[in-house]
Amino acid sequence: PKQWYQRRVRASHGYSVNYIFTMSLAIWNAPQYKFYKYSTNTQGQVVTEPIANLDGEYMDMRLLHSFGVTENFIVVPRWNVDIGFRSLFTAMTDMNHLCNGATYRPDKPLYIDLISLATGHVTHYELDPQKAVHIMNSFERINEAGQLEVVMDFPTAADPHDPSISAHCQFDVLSVGILKNGTQAYNELQWNTTLRRYVMNLETGVATVTDMPRVWEPLDLLVEFPYINPEYMGKPYCFCYLQGWHMGTMMMGLIKYDVCKEEVVQWSEAGKHASEPVFVPAPGSQGEDDGMIVAPVYDSITGESLFYVWDAATLEVEAVYSGNVHVPFNIHGMWFNQ
Repeated sequence: PKQWYQRRVRASHGYSVNYIFTMSLAIWNAPQYKFYKYSTNTQGQVVTEPIANLDGEYMDMRLLHSFGVTENFIVVPRWNVDIGFRSLFTAMTDMNHLCNGATYRPDKPLYIDLISLATGHVTHYELDPQKAVHIMNSFERINEAGQLEVVMDFPTAADPHDPSISAHCQFDVLSVGILKNGTQAYNELQWNTTLRRYVMNLETGVATVTDMPRVWEPLDLLVEFPYINPEYMGKPYCFCYLQGWHMGTMMMGLIKYDVCKEEVVQWSEAGKHASEPVFVPAPGSQGEDDGMIVAPVYDSITGESLFYVWDAATLEVEAVYSGNVHVPFNIHGMWFNQ
């Protein structure tokens, strides 16, 4: 069995071709993270190209849910969540549900690997323990010293050494009982997230970590499910859209975070629970936030499933659609023009 994760990215320099990069985790022979690139040739056929393999250990198999792709690199964080099994005898039990095998490991470093798209060469970095899931973006830049750096942004647990970080399965928050009990969720589940920037210097071999200011309100929001304008994936950017979840009140609003100016715009309504915000560029868009944000929204007061459309620049509601179809609360989404 394999676990599959994928991250859809747009090629750099505005190419018209969309590449898809995937990672599979093979666990039976020797644990390996295998990276592939998919493209379409002139005949419309899908072409698969192996990029590189990262070796792992049975007793140190890390969560890798999403990764970044820049102009020249795949950016691979292996967080301090062990998804391995305790032994070959318990493998089926440990792997049949992520909560059985997911364990926070503060005794290990965070691994970040930069894989060259041209050669498959891997540059390895080790940092203090961290916990994260969904990437905001990654890109390359030249610093003031003229050195090449790769930048990776993630919503991250604000305090990875919090002793309560392993008290509950990370999916407990989606259980019906906890969703109906805001006090339990607020007191017993981790909500103290921050937006964190990781910078890997290719010339010095040094990686640094900085936190972006938590300027949203209220401060104790679980900030997750980031989404950006897809035209800016793998490139320098400013705007990221996220869900802001307050576990005490179960309010689920939206946040537009400006990573350049460190400012926010927010939206929330009583009884409304928004899923992952998806960016839809306006036809012929002229700016990074020129477009709309769309997402399913559950109304816990009426029980309706709604579809909201917001102005991506202001987060003002442009339209609300209601139908007779009940849509359970969901996590991820994508927009397709056709």
